[in-house]
Amino acid sequence: MTARIAAALTVLGLALTACTNPLSSKAEPSPSKPQETPASPSAPAALQLGTPGTAATPYVAASVTALTYRQPLPGRRLPRTGFEWAGAEVETCMKRSANPAATVAVQAWSLRLPDGSTVQPEEPPATDYEVTLYPVNPRKLPAGACVRGWAVFEVPGKVRASGVVYKARESDSPIAPITWAIGD
Repeated sequence: MTARIAAALTVLGLALTACTNPLSSKAEPSPSKPQETPASPSAPAALQLGTPGTAATPYVAASVTALTYRQPLPGRRLPRTGFEWAGAEVETCMKRSANPAATVAVQAWSLRLPDGSTVQPEEPPATDYEVTLYPVNPRKLPAGACVRGWAVFEVPGKVRASGVVYKARESDSPIAPITWAIGD
């Protein structure tokens, strides 16, 4: 039983966070390249911004919500030529967890573009924006607690995202992706 709980918590931890090191040195910022992601024919309808979705396993449950979307999002540094900053204000509330070390991080969020491709979030310093950023580094979130902030994306300047997506980072996660539609 302990092994099953540990395995489920590992899946959730990986689902709620991606273990990247944003502090590692980089010669230049890595560009957010749209990645082709086929849409599932049985995917549930997109939620409206502000409507909570549920990310759950038998051992943990969290309410995740894309609250608002802004494009362009003003920033203190310029995006690449032909691109602009966009932002989604998102929130995660941990409902229950068998592990007090369940974590969340921005890497579980992405934008869906009208052509079906996705854009992964940037990992900017908090000083680059005048809004509160969603955690870039994994943050522990105990049951009953919430975290809210902005996920920042570099998107093509002439393209408006069609959706905000919460998706577990591990392909074998039992947590289904949740999408919020972005209106014009």
